[in-house]
Amino acid sequence: MAPALRSRAPTTVLPETESKLKQAHRALKQSQSLLKPALSLGRAGVTGIGIPGVEGVFSGVVELAEMVSTMRANKEDLLKLEKRLKALVGIKCLGMGGELKERLEILTET
Repeated sequence: MAPALRSRAPTTVLPETESKLKQAHRALKQSQSLLKPALSLGRAGVTGIGIPGVEGVFSGVVELAEMVSTMRANKEDLLKLEKRLKALVGIKCLGMGGELKERLEILTET
């Protein structure tokens, strides 16, 4: 007979737990700069040792770490782009003429 499923009531996070989570998050961010080189070194160390799958696992983890790094960089770039676009939309077309005015109006409409 299957065990009964228990529903979990929403829990509140205690302030000291939240503080510890924030500390752990900061530590993780700091360790990321060391993680990729260590994984690459580990991958080089297991290359050709003859244990099936070990090299593939290291390669997969290195690729995953690089994807996460790229994703974070893209997120930062998108925030910068958003600020620049808001500044562009805020440009007043007064005193401008011709094609430049038309292009700015099209940009602000879309």
